Amino acid sequence: MLAILNMAWPRTPDAPWYDNYLVALSGLVVAAGLVYLLVARPAVRQGRRPSGDAVPQEAA
Repeated sequence: MLAILNMAWPRTPDAPWYDNYLVALSGLVVAAGLVYLLVARPAVRQGRRPSGDAVPQEAA
């Protein structure tokens, strides 16, 4: 955890703000994506069946 904090810590005061906080901003984007996947669960809504199955099924 301390290594992540060390990498995210801004080092160059003369650089633009987004250069200094690029690691932290990227981490926020990844965290937001993970929260979305856990809350919205878009993969679960699709079901387990393959889409466009190439093998035709006979009617029962």
